[in-house]
Amino acid sequence: MELTARRVLSTFAFATLGLLSFAAWAQSPAPTRPGAYGKNLRGRWGFGLANIGPGQTPTLSADWHVTQASGFEFDLGVDTSSNANLMSLAARFNRNLFIEDHLLYYLYLGAGLISQQVADENASGYLVEAGTAAKFFLAGLPNLGLSLGGGLRLESLGGVRFRTVLNGGMHYYF
Repeated sequence: MELTARRVLSTFAFATLGLLSFAAWAQSPAPTRPGAYGKNLRGRWGFGLANIGPGQTPTLSADWHVTQASGFEFDLGVDTSSNANLMSLAARFNRNLFIEDHLLYYLYLGAGLISQQVADENASGYLVEAGTAAKFFLAGLPNLGLSLGGGLRLESLGGVRFRTVLNGGMHYYF
């Protein structure tokens, strides 16, 4: 498939419009169910594991909730297998859509850098990802969050790849 200037420009315009719309919407407060207190993680850090790296490589993950409605996740993935080294560094913005007592349902938008060595060839690239997820808090374990979500990902590592993904993770909040 040939990338023409028109296709690149239209993709850039669409992505810019989407990011601006997402940024404007992210400033509004998240709704809570009437009568529910909602899980409030404002100002709290969660540390754990996730699998948002390329090829679903497990990552060390830090999750920071800036407000009750939004937060950021930072991920570092490393795979040192012989002849197939991989390193990824990613961040994503999470925007809560629904906040309930034991559940956060949110949209995410993320980006990251990838470096991979296969055989004796090195390749570097990026990933961009958007989707939806839910974070569950079990009764009796109020600081342990289990997340599951999915979305669309664009990866550029030697070639451009567009695919669907399924993500999961676990964070303990302090």
